[in-house]
Amino acid sequence: TDEQFFTPGSGSLRGTRPLIASAGLEQRDYLTLAQAIQDQEIDVKICAFSPNSSSNTRTRMPDVIPDNMEIRFFEFLELRDLYRSADIIVISMLKNDYAGQTVLMEGMACNRPIIVTKNDGLPGDMIEKGLVLGFEPGDASGLRDAIDKILSNPEEAKYMSNKAHKYFLENHTSSRQVSLIAKKLESIDL
Repeated sequence: TDEQFFTPGSGSLRGTRPLIASAGLEQRDYLTLAQAIQDQEIDVKICAFSPNSSSNTRTRMPDVIPDNMEIRFFEFLELRDLYRSADIIVISMLKNDYAGQTVLMEGMACNRPIIVTKNDGLPGDMIEKGLVLGFEPGDASGLRDAIDKILSNPEEAKYMSNKAHKYFLENHTSSRQVSLIAKKLESIDL
C-alpha cells in the first residue's frame, strides 16, 4: 500500500452521525453489515468495486438497502477521503482466506479503527495482534457489538488504530516491499 497516498488526515465526508466506511467487492458480505447497522444512528458508505471482480465474484448484498447505507463506486481520491472521514472501517466478508487485505492495509495507512470478519490469513493475524477487532462471518450481532465498542471507547479505538498504523508503517508499505525485493535480487548470484 502506498503510504504516501494513503495517509492520516481529515476527511470531508463527515456528517453529524458516526460514519462507517467499507470497500471492495470480492468475497464481501454487505448483507451482514446492513443487518448490523439497520435502524442505528450511523451512516455507512461503501465503495463496492474491485478491479478483479468477474461473474464468479461472490458477494452478499441486502435485498433492500437501509436508508443509512450508500453503496456506489468512489474514485480513488474520493476513496481516500472516505477512509479519512470514517469513524470506523468495516471489512465484512464471506468465509475466505485471501480477500480484504487491500482495504485492511489502506485503512491502517489512514490510521482508522478497523473491524474485520475473522478469516484465515492476514485479517486473522491482525486480530490476534490486537490491531483490529474481529467478528465471526455472518454475525450481525457480533459486528454491531464491535461497532458499539469502538464508538463507546474512543480512547481505546485511537490506541488500537495508532498501534495498527505503526505496524503498517514498519511492515506493509509499498516502499518497504520494494526495498525487500531489491535486497533479494541483489543477493542472487548470476
